[in-house]
Amino acid sequence: MNFDEEEHFIIAMRELIHLERELEHEKIKLANMTDFNLMDAFMMVDYHMKKWITTTDLREALEDFGIFPHKEDVCLFLRQFDQDNDGRLQYSDFCDAFCPKDRLSAQVLN
Repeated sequence: MNFDEEEHFIIAMRELIHLERELEHEKIKLANMTDFNLMDAFMMVDYHMKKWITTTDLREALEDFGIFPHKEDVCLFLRQFDQDNDGRLQYSDFCDAFCPKDRLSAQVLN
């Protein structure tokens, strides 16, 4: 790697670590909310009660909440957590997306 590539790599790693830390912090906050549970959250997105959600379902739900993500971002989220690569998030995939890595917080959430 040349100097510019190394510098960009280091910047990317710092940003990734920062974002992962921030995401974990938010997951822990959700887990510690007494009135939050993953099934209710999943059902907020699974309007048609299919027991799975697609990128379209997720985008429509987010738009209903006033969040207007880029289609590519929603697709990236789905691909990251879709364990069987069928283009759909099952409830278990959804749980994996929102469950904190911190064991105590994960137990509280589950």
